Amino acid sequence: MKISENRPKLAALAAAALVTAGLAVVVGGFTGQAVASPPSGGGSAGKSNNAFAVGAFTAMNGDHFAFAAQKNPQTGLLQAGHVVQDVVSGGTRSGKVTCLTVDSSSGKATIQWTVDHSTVNSSEVGQTRELDVTDVGEPNGVTPGPDEYTDDGDCSMTMCNGCNNPPEGGMMLVVHGNIVVKGP
Repeated sequence: MKISENRPKLAALAAAALVTAGLAVVVGGFTGQAVASPPSGGGSAGKSNNAFAVGAFTAMNGDHFAFAAQKNPQTGLLQAGHVVQDVVSGGTRSGKVTCLTVDSSSGKATIQWTVDHSTVNSSEVGQTRELDVTDVGEPNGVTPGPDEYTDDGDCSMTMCNGCNNPPEGGMMLVVHGNIVVKGP
């Protein structure tokens, strides 16, 4: 096969590698000691603005998702994030996270992102999409069970939850993979 025929696949693999590296940096920066210790200075004991959601999974429809989003620990504002979605019907869409809402007590997060690149449909570029996820705990093959997701898709065409509301979390079971949600 010609390399030009495999460009979308190669781009998806390169994007997945970048997201994986980003996940490693984000997760590596949050050791058990750092997450468990209260912030220095004022504020509630054990509370901080440190919130993030990371994951890579296969959805029930066969799509593959990889995402990472992090809030600035000092300000609580979005610091960085990226989503890559490999669509089973063909093509990849990816873009920057524009909003992250986390509820650590329920393990739910809402991630809104803007499509920067799409081989699914070029008209998707600039579109705002939403992914709702639920971290039900460490995967162990028994309880508590697989994590959950809902791909709300294009927010201009569907009723997305929005980042100013509490996160709804996911309703569909993750087939393979893991989601981690941590927050204040």
